Amino acid sequence: EQSVQLARSQGTELTSTARSALIRGALTAVDALSHFRDAAKQGQSSASPLLALAEAAERFKDRALADAVLQCLPADPTAPLAVAVLRLCRPGAPLASQDEGVVATQLYEKHFAVVDFSRDVQAQRLVADAATTAGRTDVLKKLVASLPDSASRAALVQSYASDRDLEGAQQVFQACPDKDTCLYRALLSTCIACKDMASAENFLSHASAAGATDVDTYNTMIRAYLQLGDLQHARSLVRTMRSAGLMPTCATFNELIDALKSKGGKALWEVVDEMEACGLGPNHATCSMLLESAQQKSQPKDIERALKIVGSADGIMDEVLLSSLCEACIRTNRSDLLANHLKRHRGANSVPVTATHAFGALIRSYGVLHDLDGVWATWREMKARRIAPTSVTLGCMVE
Repeated sequence: EQSVQLARSQGTELTSTARSALIRGALTAVDALSHFRDAAKQGQSSASPLLALAEAAERFKDRALADAVLQCLPADPTAPLAVAVLRLCRPGAPLASQDEGVVATQLYEKHFAVVDFSRDVQAQRLVADAATTAGRTDVLKKLVASLPDSASRAALVQSYASDRDLEGAQQVFQACPDKDTCLYRALLSTCIACKDMASAENFLSHASAAGATDVDTYNTMIRAYLQLGDLQHARSLVRTMRSAGLMPTCATFNELIDALKSKGGKALWEVVDEMEACGLGPNHATCSMLLESAQQKSQPKDIERALKIVGSADGIMDEVLLSSLCEACIRTNRSDLLANHLKRHRGANSVPVTATHAFGALIRSYGVLHDLDGVWATWREMKARRIAPTSVTLGCMVE
């Protein structure tokens, strides 16, 4: 109030931004309305003060403020203002009515149907939730039709996943004019989030029949079954995918390998065999997981195969994999395999090493082999590259 009085005494008119700040900082609903009316007298009842008043109406839960907002709504409201007004229609808010969703849908039809909500999923949800609650399928269809593309509609469907609201997601899905792969995948993700795999399987069947599946669709389902610990079902989906004419990718098999790497054994190598049968070579992630699978309890032939796959992978080996490979050999007490790989590293197939942890792994590896020349050569190379040793690197040298 002192600031306002000072401005008046100086003959200075407050800007729209200043009056908006006064509305937001008001301690009572009466003060907020008074500041807004002062703004209106100066012709400043534009988007900024009106948005501030809508926020104050929500904060104070005041119907008089909400009514003032409605009386001053412009013909072309901004998206933030539309969202603020729609929030006033939620249960417990000033414009809420016994017929839930009715007021919000009426406001949308009258004032906000022209507003671009394409980048605001929160705003879309306010309208969609009101429409579904009020049973206004026509409003819901109008909303989804206003969205620019399938990706936008899919984002709206998937927004229900965080609320575990599969029914709401289905209603939006059904209101969409074209049900493509992107939209089906969003609905599947919502089913999975709701832990309703029966519905997910049902929608997957519909998507397949409509020719609206792709590799990512099946990968989504495979990942879900693996998270539930259902390896058998996950693997059966790989076969279903192939019978549908879709070839699995490295990402598909990596999901399975990741789930099996701690167990190892026959099941893991069956997946690797299937991956190779599809003509797919390992990528960096595959190699990393196979190295993780190599443990002391692993069968010698499994350890040898894992290291052979990693060592022969073209163009994949880097210092991270080299470090993991060395650690796997040490962990499984396979000094013979370690010596072979270090010999390759020192030859024509040398891997550029620039990270301290990689030098530490090499120093430790040479130490395990009692190769002090290799230890000192690695240390000198690290110093020549001006890479500062860490406590881990020094610990490997001491060891």
